[in-house]
Amino acid sequence: SEPAPGAGEDAAAFDSATIPVDGGSWDAAPHTSDVGVDASSQPQAVDASGDASSEAELDAGSPDGGSTSDSGALAVGALEDRVIQIQQTLEPIPLTITGAAMADPTVTVASASLDAPSATQLPSTALTVTGSGLDRALVIGPIEASFAGRYSVTVLVDDGVSTASAAFTLRVNAPPALPLIADSATVVGFPIPPFSVVLYEDGPSPTTVELTAASSDPSVLSDDGIALGPIIDLGGGRGSFSITLTPNAAGVEGSCEVTLQARDDEGASSSQTFGVTIRATATNGVELVSRTSATPPASSNGLSLSPAVDGQGRHVVFSSTASDLAGGSPSAGDLFVRDRVAGTVTRLGVPGRTDAPTITPDGRFIAFVSLASSLAGTDTNQGADVFVYDRQTATFERASVASDGTPGNQPSSVDPSAGNGLRPPAISDDGRYVAFESEATNLVAGDTNGVADIFLRDRLTGTTTRISVSSSGAQANAPSTEVAMSGDGAVLAFESMATNLVDGETESDSHADVYVRAANSTSRASSTAGGAPGNGASTSPALDATGRHLAFASAATDLLTAPELYGKIDIYLLDRQAGTKTRINLDLNPQASQGHCGTPRLSAGGSRLVFRSDGIFPGYVNGLINGYAFDLPSSTLTFVGPSLALGAPNGGSGYGLNLSADGRVIVFQSSASNLFPGDTNGAIDVFLQELAEP
Repeated sequence: SEPAPGAGEDAAAFDSATIPVDGGSWDAAPHTSDVGVDASSQPQAVDASGDASSEAELDAGSPDGGSTSDSGALAVGALEDRVIQIQQTLEPIPLTITGAAMADPTVTVASASLDAPSATQLPSTALTVTGSGLDRALVIGPIEASFAGRYSVTVLVDDGVSTASAAFTLRVNAPPALPLIADSATVVGFPIPPFSVVLYEDGPSPTTVELTAASSDPSVLSDDGIALGPIIDLGGGRGSFSITLTPNAAGVEGSCEVTLQARDDEGASSSQTFGVTIRATATNGVELVSRTSATPPASSNGLSLSPAVDGQGRHVVFSSTASDLAGGSPSAGDLFVRDRVAGTVTRLGVPGRTDAPTITPDGRFIAFVSLASSLAGTDTNQGADVFVYDRQTATFERASVASDGTPGNQPSSVDPSAGNGLRPPAISDDGRYVAFESEATNLVAGDTNGVADIFLRDRLTGTTTRISVSSSGAQANAPSTEVAMSGDGAVLAFESMATNLVDGETESDSHADVYVRAANSTSRASSTAGGAPGNGASTSPALDATGRHLAFASAATDLLTAPELYGKIDIYLLDRQAGTKTRINLDLNPQASQGHCGTPRLSAGGSRLVFRSDGIFPGYVNGLINGYAFDLPSSTLTFVGPSLALGAPNGGSGYGLNLSADGRVIVFQSSASNLFPGDTNGAIDVFLQELAEP
């Protein structure tokens, strides 16, 4: 049945049936009274014997939505639907109570959410009844933001004989929620690229929110230079829009504040203010490596990844699909070398997917991985191979070959766990030795384990040896990957799932460990103080130039006497000469870390370490994986990739991390657009940051 005209949304919840009659409508409400209704004034329900029914009573329904339990007796006037803003208190709402059988009836209020489970109610302090007798009023508010939404509110009156009620819908309206917006900066002549903001609106749709923005200093940034994109509904009350800031064409330096306001359809609003700075030159120390030669410099038209840098930070090699760096159309990815002194960019011109480069300290030799089939001799494996490029002679040489020059019969330096990504090989300082992983079974005699192994190619003698073996020469019984090498090629480190490379391991040790191969002897680096395997996986080894210091990431909690309390992945630094091991994390706490860490890299002298972490670093909070530099002598941390506003970048800075041999220059890749002026390609680029010597 339909509710009486004007009744609240939940009138039907009171088991009242509405019957149409001439001139109005009637409600049938169950009760226990056996008193009949005056037949001269209203219709009457009777049983078969002619007595008044004890099962139901037909009452004249209130045309405006109020309800009664007895005709002409107790009734509550209808209540209109209302909207209240959070923390607001509405004017008292008079309650019209008529026909009460007592002078001071009991009045109570109940609520139930119309959005969440019906058990969700407003707090009792939000709905109170004031006054006495029949002079009552309902007071609504204040209500906290956590209760935003729609509720059915019912006022119930009980006079000891019967009850009456009136219901209405209350919307608790919270203003649109805007997040904190990081300060922005650029240099004269460059706009600030668009960035996205996500708001939350508890109303019908975030697209109904009205956005406005204003600048505090029109001489630096006028209101016309603030462009707000349309709100895109993301679902769940979330909406996304973009902000583009274009400083005045006059190129005035200075700072201002931008106030962004969001107003909903009920008039509730919120605002956030962020700073904008226009500088003559950038002061964050970050350089865009994968930029064009245009004036002023601009980001390239492609994706740039996997940087490596030589010993002094002069030459940076990276992979890119861009066609405006040095000509050509490397759609599959080619290698480029930026000479920061000469100001030039050179393309290697490899005809096929090419990535994962490393470069010698003098910048002459580049080792890399490529799927090209026409670089050096016959290529029959139809997969990735390891090559060395001599920048002095402009020649290529395949390194993933057997001692007789036969190419590997399976791919080399491929990471199946990362969508067949390519892993960088290691190369000695003089370019003589190249270490790599390969699934090939024909690079050395007796390779029958059917898993990836670590190999070392001596380019001077033309010999290839397998490194991932035990001290007695037994081949590993599980894959070995991610190789690192000292500057002279005498010390190698790698990770392996094998359980037979050193004594004391069992088949139950099913996680990766880090091993060192030196002087034809294999040892485990990721061991506890007692020499046992750690209780978690250890990966990503890195060596300094001498091979004395080894860094790696580990989820093990028992590598030191003092355990890792929170079960996070930390960085460990092993001094192979002193036999000591140090735990490093973003908190500089030897036992506790609030974030995971990974992919360490060491300077030649072992005095500076770079790594990535998803933890929080004061002043640089963006919720992303970022890079950090740790100086061992001073035990200090430096954030890698600060924005032009000297805050957190709007893209992570923790991927592709590498550093020069002297530790001064750090390279990385990032999708951030606020690290360098003119970065508008919306793609991952290669960046560089210079620090003081460690």
